[in-house]
Amino acid sequence: MKLRALAAAVLFALLVGARPGRAATANAGAQPFDFLFLDANARPVGMGGAYTALASDENALLYNPAGLGFIRRYRATFMHDQYVAGLMQEYAAFVAPQGWGASLNMLNSGAIAQSTLSNPNGTGLGATSLSDMALSAGYGRTLGQSLSLGLGMKYIHENIADVAATDFAFDIGALYASPDIRGLTFGAALQNMGPKVKFQGPAEDLPLNLRMGAGYAFDAKGTKDTLSFDLTQQSGQGVLFAAGGEIVLAKVLSLRLGFSSRNNAGLGLTAGAGWSWKDASLDYGFAPYGDLGVAQRASLTLRWGEERVPGKRLAPVLLKAEPTAVSVSTSAAVAVAVSSQAVVSVSTSAAVVVSAEAAVSFSTSAVSSETILVSSAAAAPAAPAAQPPAPPAVSTPPAPAPAPPPAAAAHPVSAKRPVRANRTMSAARVEHRQPQGQVGAFQAGSEAYCWAWIIMDHPPAKISFVWYVNGREVHRYTAAVKLKAARWWAVDHVYPGAWRVEIVSESGATIGSTKFVVKPKPRP
Repeated sequence: MKLRALAAAVLFALLVGARPGRAATANAGAQPFDFLFLDANARPVGMGGAYTALASDENALLYNPAGLGFIRRYRATFMHDQYVAGLMQEYAAFVAPQGWGASLNMLNSGAIAQSTLSNPNGTGLGATSLSDMALSAGYGRTLGQSLSLGLGMKYIHENIADVAATDFAFDIGALYASPDIRGLTFGAALQNMGPKVKFQGPAEDLPLNLRMGAGYAFDAKGTKDTLSFDLTQQSGQGVLFAAGGEIVLAKVLSLRLGFSSRNNAGLGLTAGAGWSWKDASLDYGFAPYGDLGVAQRASLTLRWGEERVPGKRLAPVLLKAEPTAVSVSTSAAVAVAVSSQAVVSVSTSAAVVVSAEAAVSFSTSAVSSETILVSSAAAAPAAPAAQPPAPPAVSTPPAPAPAPPPAAAAHPVSAKRPVRANRTMSAARVEHRQPQGQVGAFQAGSEAYCWAWIIMDHPPAKISFVWYVNGREVHRYTAAVKLKAARWWAVDHVYPGAWRVEIVSESGATIGSTKFVVKPKPRP
């Protein structure tokens, strides 16, 4: 008995819903490692597997490795699939904001009774089994803010009735996020490139596969919605298509519906739902396969760590409170007073160094004639500016005078504001940790910066830069502040509309904000 031929027949009979059907050629199923086309994670399953342009998450290695370049937090997912005809699939993946990821995809049949033409009941023949495993790793990197390229490699092993084969394969992909239309993405990936694999007979080609897709995420009537569409073509077979949609209600409940022409055993419809709470998501997806039954997948996804924002958004400079007031003045008419109970006021266009026990430096080159307040007291007095001597000298300040009023953009300091933002502004760029080109209008497709001086009494604490356009939230970048005084900024690509960026404390209070308008690009 040709064990591999018999086992292969059993395998592809059971996996009929996993291989191309309606557009397949007569020799469909002849290529090895067909399990690589099984969807994993319940969210893609619920959307019909149309995920090439949406794979900027823990599923990147399965659909498009370029998605690894857009990962902004650590993410991990674990999935169990009760597939048809007793098959079980297990999937786990991990991705990191540094652009790399790894995944493990396994399929197992359990025991399958053997039979022959002369012994259809399989009496005395025992049982056999099949198992598949793909261990993958990859890396993605952004080129600019809109394009990401990725490379994945996988170790593949298949065991069918004690006949085993092992091979290596590579995937490449590209993912593009439109800078002009927020939420519009395009993706393409070429999968399973590698040498031929040999079981018992002649060596066989790997199932080379080309994927192309588009996705669009948008808000509609208080819901967050996503649409996706994919075209795939496996070598030697016809073009298949898939489409899916998702609606998120109240930011926690997700409902999904999809279609895949790969499923020739049923109608091709899929559906699913998910529940998200803070940094965890629980998802469920199912796909009917006609008389073979229903494939049901359940997955748990976890997210943690600070959210990575394109470009450097953290540039901390510490102002150390000293027990004795010290005034430093220079020929540029700079006056600074530091005290554990005093207000630190800076009004200058020059670099300032404040030192009592240890030198601490910061630059205020972009805040000329403005005042920065740093204090744990609400209205503590500050030493007045000394007359500029030459050369620079350090002297004990005279009697305290009332502190100058805060700048218009600064929020008042009080004991009820453990975290506060002084001088929140929008800018065209940040250089040497300072905002440059403070503007109230940008052009579509450009970068907009939100810059602020963050002050806190008792670090650490978390802050979020929340970006709104035309009144709806489009992005939220969260990070942990570990110093009492630091300059922070976030950057984003912007498109036409009225924008507002709020800096929100961990308690949900808005501690700073700035507004600007984005105009369409002028037509040639």
